[in-house]
Amino acid sequence: MDLYNNNVGISYGPKLAQFGGNADLFDRMALQMINEAVKNGEMRRFRGTDIGVKTSLVKTNSAGAKK
Repeated sequence: MDLYNNNVGISYGPKLAQFGGNADLFDRMALQMINEAVKNGEMRRFRGTDIGVKTSLVKTNSAGAKK
């Protein structure tokens, strides 16, 4: 899951390069893009019946996403 999600985040690097001269804008845009990726199901999370018993990876959605 972590490696998958890291690769998705890395793929946003070229899109964020245009904001490299402004750290505040870069941070806001990165957070916005990653939150959209979570809401759009581009990321993965573990699903299971209990903490510590995660049985499968599923696409993310807006449930539990940072607002």
